[in-house]
Amino acid sequence: MEAFMLTLAAGLGPALITVINKLAEKAVVEPALEKGFEPFKEWFTGGYDQAKVDAELQQTLLLALDDLRAELSDDPYESLFATQIDAAPKNE
Repeated sequence: MEAFMLTLAAGLGPALITVINKLAEKAVVEPALEKGFEPFKEWFTGGYDQAKVDAELQQTLLLALDDLRAELSDDPYESLFATQIDAAPKNE
């Protein structure tokens, strides 16, 4: 039994050391790199993130306007509240 354990330890020893080194690297090095690259990542993706927020805001406003139009379409006095620029008389 001792010979088996000795053979097992000798065979798995280098593999265990490699695994421990990889785990230490992932625990120490990767978080440090991620923290170091954070300002660059914010600068690089800032325009994309802002455009995404702008598109979501635009979509929300359009849906709100559609809801308002649906409510006003049932109102007989809609023309008092909703005006059209094209329908305004032109001063010539």
